[in-house]
Amino acid sequence: MQVMDERPLTYREPDTEDPRIQRMRRAQRTMWIGLLVFTISILLTLGPLVWGNMYFNKFIVAFAFLGDCAGLSCILHGGWDWLRGRFG
Repeated sequence: MQVMDERPLTYREPDTEDPRIQRMRRAQRTMWIGLLVFTISILLTLGPLVWGNMYFNKFIVAFAFLGDCAGLSCILHGGWDWLRGRFG
């Protein structure tokens, strides 16, 4: 007769240890952060249309353009990693 172990079972989410699932979640997180940065930066880029012609607007637009590029890069790279994890 086999004796059962008396320790209680611990709950864990299914597939949390699977490296493929972890890569896909990391890619999704990168895409969401990129979308957030891109959206905020687009709003800052278009801000001078509402604020009017002020001296410091060109500096805001310059930093917002860098944020646009960074956000778009995160979206594209995260999407590529997500597709690679899903179909590859």
